[in-house]
Amino acid sequence: MYFRSFFRVSAVAVVALVVAALPARAVPTHDVYILLDKGGSMGQANFDAQISTIGRLISDYGGQANSPMRFLIIDFETTSYVVHSLDDPQDLPSVLSALNSIVYTGGWTDTAGAVKLMLNEFNAFGEAGNVSTRMVFTAYGPSGPVDVCSYAN
Repeated sequence: MYFRSFFRVSAVAVVALVVAALPARAVPTHDVYILLDKGGSMGQANFDAQISTIGRLISDYGGQANSPMRFLIIDFETTSYVVHSLDDPQDLPSVLSALNSIVYTGGWTDTAGAVKLMLNEFNAFGEAGNVSTRMVFTAYGPSGPVDVCSYAN
């Protein structure tokens, strides 16, 4: 009798430990899409300010276990480039290194090209269930041969 009671209590304790060890719910990944203007209209001082601001955002919010994040960084001027993809390593040093590798160049402001490239990356590497935030830092409004607002949907 003592053996049965001990076995039941032990089995209940093991089940309780296993249930307690399971996470309460899966935390979705937060994909952050950052588009940085390095065109002539920004100027060096504004370019430096946006790099500093985004660096603080990445440092403050990236890499937290309770809110895992993936960062996409695109820079744009006359042409748009993926500096850091959602598919690249997402540890803080890698993301910050990619951000800090961007150099101000001047040139035209290809905002529409940057948005289109972001959408391509989203289609290639976005995952169902992930939360996403998209930020465009630019000194130039929605004008040019392609209206940036046409990509809103």
